Amino acid sequence: EKYVAPTSKNIDHTYMHLTNYSINMHSENFVVDSDPTSWTGSSKRSIVQLAKYLEEQGHDFQALWRDIHDLVIKTILCILPRLSHLYHTCFPNDDGAKCFELLGFDVLLTQGDQGIKPYLLEVNLSPSLNLDTPLDRDIKPRVIADTLNIVNIMAAKKEAKTFRDMLKSMERAERNDTNRKDRDHDGPDPEKDSKRGPSLGEPPAPAPPGAGPTLPASVRSKLDPASAEKAAQLHASILEKR
Repeated sequence: EKYVAPTSKNIDHTYMHLTNYSINMHSENFVVDSDPTSWTGSSKRSIVQLAKYLEEQGHDFQALWRDIHDLVIKTILCILPRLSHLYHTCFPNDDGAKCFELLGFDVLLTQGDQGIKPYLLEVNLSPSLNLDTPLDRDIKPRVIADTLNIVNIMAAKKEAKTFRDMLKSMERAERNDTNRKDRDHDGPDPEKDSKRGPSLGEPPAPAPPGAGPTLPASVRSKLDPASAEKAAQLHASILEKR
């Protein structure tokens, strides 16, 4: 319904005073979009359609969009200390990112003497991803795709695979080193040596005292220095537990 300032007579008109889609979709005046690419008077519209409408009315949408960006950034900064505390409570020994959240910002636009100004109404922790209309089916899958691109899921999978391969390489190197020590202790055995096949080469020289944990060169070459150091420490802790 078209908005009218609240009075004692219209205060119960839910569809007028509450802008939630989940409420207004039940109104007999709700218009479902027939074409997600252009606005034809439907009750929902995309940001692109809104920008076009406001610019046709003589408003500076780019300035408004910058104000909305500023509003979102400042909102996140307000809750960042709390989020950081909760994260490190759940993952005390982690410096990376183990989880993410898709947030929905409800922004109210008001028109004044200095143009249109955005006001934050609320932040939704679980915004609706239902595909109720053609516009939803056009926009929301792209929202999910953009979210996963920002999180960089494929890079995380690649890093996890590299780490698993690294652990396997360390375990193989450890087994080979153990076998060599056993063979050196027992003395040469021509029959066993013939079954083992070609030699794997000399074991790596032991690290000097105080040098800290080391990694096989084949593993270290795949990692940046910081990741290699963390992996070496993890390797050392695994060996200690064994």
